[in-house]
Amino acid sequence: MNRRNFIKRVGLLGAGYALNKNLMLANSGVASTAASFSSFPTVRKPISERNFKSPAIEKAITTFKQKVKNEELGWLFGNCFPNTLDTTVFYSEKDGRPDTYVITGDIDAMWLRDSSAQVYPYLDFMSEDKNLQRLIIGVINKQTSFILKDPYANAFYDDDTKYTRWNSDHTEMKPGIHERKYELDSLCYPIRLAYGYWKKTNDASPFDAQWKKAIETVLRVCKEQQRKDGNGPYSFRRTSEWAIDAVPMGGVGYKVNPVGLICSTFRPSDDATIFPFLVPSNFFAVASLRQASEMVQKITKDNVLADELLALSKEVYNALQTYAVVNHPKFGKIYAFEIDGFGSAYLSDDANVPNLLALPYLGGVDSDDAIYANTRRFVWSEYNPYFFKGSYFEGIGGHHIGTDMIWPMSLIMKALTAQDDEELQQCIQMLRMPVPGSCTSHSTRMTPRNSQGAGLHGPIHCLENCCGKHSMRNHIYWNINHLINQCKQKFMRRITKFSLLLSLVLGLYFPTVFAQSNMTNEMFDLAKLKSGVKNKRISSTDPTGGNRDHLEPFKPGEKRIIADIKGTGVINHIWVTIAPPPPTLSRNDIIIRMYW
Repeated sequence: MNRRNFIKRVGLLGAGYALNKNLMLANSGVASTAASFSSFPTVRKPISERNFKSPAIEKAITTFKQKVKNEELGWLFGNCFPNTLDTTVFYSEKDGRPDTYVITGDIDAMWLRDSSAQVYPYLDFMSEDKNLQRLIIGVINKQTSFILKDPYANAFYDDDTKYTRWNSDHTEMKPGIHERKYELDSLCYPIRLAYGYWKKTNDASPFDAQWKKAIETVLRVCKEQQRKDGNGPYSFRRTSEWAIDAVPMGGVGYKVNPVGLICSTFRPSDDATIFPFLVPSNFFAVASLRQASEMVQKITKDNVLADELLALSKEVYNALQTYAVVNHPKFGKIYAFEIDGFGSAYLSDDANVPNLLALPYLGGVDSDDAIYANTRRFVWSEYNPYFFKGSYFEGIGGHHIGTDMIWPMSLIMKALTAQDDEELQQCIQMLRMPVPGSCTSHSTRMTPRNSQGAGLHGPIHCLENCCGKHSMRNHIYWNINHLINQCKQKFMRRITKFSLLLSLVLGLYFPTVFAQSNMTNEMFDLAKLKSGVKNKRISSTDPTGGNRDHLEPFKPGEKRIIADIKGTGVINHIWVTIAPPPPTLSRNDIIIRMYW
């Protein structure tokens, strides 16, 4: 088997494991720090408090620990892999049908995108655990009901009477809807989950008349958002201090030329698009519409609907090749990030998936597509305004978190789409960088240019709110889940299932550390890290494994100490989120005083 097909089969870390086992287990440099800790506390909920118990998952954890002698790896895997089942799923049956509500972690709401990705890695275990299979059927059923409730909403409540804090948004809010940000990828992810389930089980029972109606609804929305006959029924405006929530032109976005592409008012990061034709999401739609067409044709025998879905997939793909390709002065022909169909293009990439880096991973283009190859070089360069590089780390961040911050999932996706061994090894090395004293991997944003200060925002087992609106699941976890599934499914042909999981844990769940700063001046060097001095961070936490990773509510006028640091040093980053959001509370209502 040639190297390209091998990497495509085994995914990121299976390939890394086979290429160099010693790389994974080496204790060198900063990467050895975490392995020196002798105590690895269990941070999972007690058995009696876990939301769902799967013998198949517990068996996988036990076997993994038996086969992998490195205690820390077993500890990390045992804490991380079952976290979705332990803390975020709520299974029930309604009218004899499975019904599964999946919260995103720190918010009591179910995102169509997140919930799909959160359960995706468990598809391979359904044959060993029929209750787990019913749980995933319940997710499909729940997503079907949500799409039928409002296909333009991205997040929902289990309680149909509950009102959201975003109820003042200027859009058609309904009780039971948490947020109504229309994101094209939110309609694609449920199709991806349904297709994956169907292919694994050959079970068509979840795909009844209601599911077919949901697919028809998705098709209708996609055609509405081609905007061939006006802007369609959706608009969104929010009173907010955040520009990323602002949708111009009365809430419909800037005008587009109806060339066959599908508008997406928001990106997968929940940030508003600049030009409504979001290219990565359109590529995702190409693959998802094709999958839906296959399911409809073979399960429901509705050839008319199947043909409509397939025709739209082809129309979108052809429009992408015609209008989404731009000539870059350095990289040649590349895919733009967003376009308007008139000739305007926004050249960038964001770490959240779907993104340009992930196009072959999601089935939008072939990995040997020449334009994609040029695009990949562009997005992993400083010509991409959201690519950042420091002494130890490099990667893509995004509009949601600002400059000089990267998401580890960009490294994961780079490795998944890698074409040479050296690139794979570089990604694995960066993913393995630890933070001393942490108990699991973190919902991490790396700061390539900052070496001291707080930047790892909450442990993975607590599902900490990463950036004021969403937990790490929204920004990291779906990529991790896709990777788990891809690795486990395909690497079994090469090595054992648990060698795969070993490689997964090594690359994804090792804590990360800040890069050493490139800042140099006389005063800064006075406090620069010296040999034998460790980086430090101070963060809220919930050691019980729950989701209360925050300071308890403040009373008006109350004062609290959030950090008491002894000795000389430099604080390079402070990250604070507040709730409730404006206008109830704004940053101007809080005073942070510092004394030294």
